Amino acid sequence: MRRSIRLAVAMTATTVILMAQTQETILSKLRTSVAESQAAATAGLAAFKTLAKTGNIQSYGFQQGDDIASAALGQASVEFLVRLDQLREYQPGKDAVSLLSGGDKVVYPVTIGGQVRSSIVVDKGASGWKAVAFGGPQLIQRLSEARGKVSAQAAATMLVNVGALGAYFLGEIRGAQLFLSSLADQPELNLKAGATDEAPKVFAALAPIARSFNGLPR
Repeated sequence: MRRSIRLAVAMTATTVILMAQTQETILSKLRTSVAESQAAATAGLAAFKTLAKTGNIQSYGFQQGDDIASAALGQASVEFLVRLDQLREYQPGKDAVSLLSGGDKVVYPVTIGGQVRSSIVVDKGASGWKAVAFGGPQLIQRLSEARGKVSAQAAATMLVNVGALGAYFLGEIRGAQLFLSSLADQPELNLKAGATDEAPKVFAALAPIARSFNGLPR
């Protein structure tokens, strides 16, 4: 049940609530999703500790010598999806926040001694919140590092997933603006890890790439 970046894309595409949102609904979703998912994340952490002890701990992002029993949850990030069809239609001047869908998935870092090792993904399904995936060390470490550099002007942060293109961003709401920071270098998308820009500029640059995307795995 290891979580890779590709698996995360597939899971998000199948479970997300497909509705555009405003900045007000985004901020509300950030608060409620974190609050509502905490109990499921805590239960998931207990299950993860058992799973990691019986499996290959490196495959989940842990290191030899890590005290799995001491693992703790870090600061949660709510995940929003940018759908390919909406990105293809994006035009400069359109509200970038309206492209965000979902918000019913929360990613929790799993830390040992304050160091981010792995993650737990908690999803709101028909029967309520539950842990659905474990692992994904590279993505969560990149996200945690980006959050450590977030602007002091940011009122809220989130994980933004451009699913079909396999691109992940740290999203920051600063006043009335959404800013995006790429979590990885992706030369084919003209993205550089850590580069931050206004979301409308990022989406405008990705829109032609999305329009030419043939649907094959990247």
